[in-house]
Amino acid sequence: MIQYFEWKLWFGKELLYMKSRNISKNKVKALGTMAFLTFASNAHATCDIAASSVITGSTVNCTGTTTGLYRIATGNVDNVSVKNTGDWTYNFVSGDASTGTTPSHYAYIGLTGTGSDSMTFTNSGKIIGNNLLAPDVLSSTRSFLSAGIQVRQNDGKNNKFYNTSSGIIEAKVTAGIGFVLGISAGGVGNSSGDSLIDNAGTVTISSSTGSVRGLVTAGTGSKIINSGTVNATTTSSGRTETLGILVEGHRVNSGIAKPSVDQLIDNSGTVNISGSTLASTGIQAAYETGVGGVVTSLNTTINNSGTVLVNTNVSNSTVYGIAMKGSSNNSTVNNSGKITLTGGNSILRGTYAGIYRSNGGTNGSEMFTINNTGDITTDAMSYAIYTLNTRDTVNIDGGNILGNIGTGIANDTLTLTNGSIVGNIDTGINEDIFVATGGSIKGSLNMNFGSDTATISNIDLSTIPTLDGGD
Repeated sequence: MIQYFEWKLWFGKELLYMKSRNISKNKVKALGTMAFLTFASNAHATCDIAASSVITGSTVNCTGTTTGLYRIATGNVDNVSVKNTGDWTYNFVSGDASTGTTPSHYAYIGLTGTGSDSMTFTNSGKIIGNNLLAPDVLSSTRSFLSAGIQVRQNDGKNNKFYNTSSGIIEAKVTAGIGFVLGISAGGVGNSSGDSLIDNAGTVTISSSTGSVRGLVTAGTGSKIINSGTVNATTTSSGRTETLGILVEGHRVNSGIAKPSVDQLIDNSGTVNISGSTLASTGIQAAYETGVGGVVTSLNTTINNSGTVLVNTNVSNSTVYGIAMKGSSNNSTVNNSGKITLTGGNSILRGTYAGIYRSNGGTNGSEMFTINNTGDITTDAMSYAIYTLNTRDTVNIDGGNILGNIGTGIANDTLTLTNGSIVGNIDTGINEDIFVATGGSIKGSLNMNFGSDTATISNIDLSTIPTLDGGD
């Protein structure tokens, strides 16, 4: 007698079914012509361990070709490694169904659950989903569909995601207004975070109906490193979003203190954003605390030595190359690469910028630093750099900046030692400092209200039509 586990097989028009039952060797021999049947205990034949059999410490290797899902649904399974060198491709066809809030029709390797730590996912093959549906599960809430690699859980940390130089992740959504994500490192609990996404391959995400995000981490202390290519495209109109890379710190709830938190995005590759949406951003970092939450030190850094290209055809939309949003004690953008905004434009101040910093805390309570030796190119009427109420330090030591520069409502310092600025400079109100000892400026300088100081030497003043030191 031989025991078989549950399996299902379509044979002609008849569904054959067997569940954990004993059958004789003769009956097995009678079924010999069906050598291609698949057992659910090894439902993902290309992986050497079934998802349902993964335990703490497992190493899973996936090869060959499959159209199925690989989903580790059990929480509190730690130190698991999943490596894919195969081809996971799914082509959605009419009649495929989704169950509840979990779509079943997309190429997917991932984990859902609670509290799983130190999971490692490595893709050196292909994960591709075509003609996907990103459902709007609730009328007031858009759902998230991960078409590549995902961890979605509470209180999980130290999870790592690698898409190697040969790795390809693609998703094309043609129905539904939900979000589609390429690689997603979720985590919404107070203990979640410290996730890493490292992309050296290609991630291409597109939607004709909803919003897209290429690489996303959620949770404190998270990092994204991109030396590959991220393509995000949305062709739908309405209140949709196109975003290439996002590190997002979730809420820190009442009574929970995080004494030190660091977030990092490092881009040496290429981020291409294209769409007709109302919001398009190449790289974004954000942090948010809940009511009563305490963060005594939060350091957020974005390094760009690569290329960020944002192209939109929608006028008066929100368009950013690099954006810092939310509360962060110290945030820094180091740009030695290229940031380019093309198409579209905005007459609304601060909604179209190469580098943008939103409000954070009370006026001047949070510091924002920009170190630029690269190129920033925007619409001539828009902003290359725009900040709101942070205390800003802007150091320009090279590169070419095309667009205006505007710093916000705090004591700001702007220094030009090399490079060129083609655009107007407005340092905002309060006590600001402007120092220019090299390079060139083609535009006006307005230091606005406050007790300001301007020191200019080795600069051709004939290209600065207006020098206004404020009051």
